[in-house]
Amino acid sequence: MTSISTLGAIAALVVAIVLILRKVSPAYGMMAGALVGGLIGGADLLLTVSLMVSGAQGSRNAVLR
Repeated sequence: MTSISTLGAIAALVVAIVLILRKVSPAYGMMAGALVGGLIGGADLLLTVSLMVSGAQGSRNAVLR
C-alpha cells in the first residue's frame, strides 16, 4: 500500500478550501486538492489518479453525482 506524506494531505486540504472559498464547485475543488496533494505527497500522476479512483469505489453512486 502506498502512503502520501502529511505535507501532501495538508496541501490537499488547503487547496480544496481555497478553491471552495473562491466559489469553485466543491466537487472540483476537492478533486483538484486531492490531485495536488497526491503529487506533493510523493506519488506520481498515475498513482495519484489510481488512489483517487480506488478511494471513490467505496462510495455510492448517489454520493458521486
